[in-house]
Amino acid sequence: MAVNSPVRVPVQLQNNARDQTEHLLVMSQSDDVKTEVLNALHWDLAVPRYRVKVEVESGWVTMSGIVDRPYQLECAESDARRVPGVVGVTNQIRLAPAQAEQGLAGV
Repeated sequence: MAVNSPVRVPVQLQNNARDQTEHLLVMSQSDDVKTEVLNALHWDLAVPRYRVKVEVESGWVTMSGIVDRPYQLECAESDARRVPGVVGVTNQIRLAPAQAEQGLAGV
């Protein structure tokens, strides 16, 4: 084999490398969006930041955890929706049991 001869890479390997590169790009963007959502939650004093978990996949934010007050649910979701790059929000945050019961008793 000559020193300057081109190396032929099978098409399958080329496609796998492209797929991995695209996957890493999406992961990087998701990580950036997650960081921005967590930052927004950190600066919103209405949201107990250590009780809310955030996952991001392709710009879709899933929030989970337990908060004490109904307005905290709304604030967390609103904060996430304002972050650039967020496509949508699934809010799975729940009220603490004592607060949920009081909310139902007041109805």
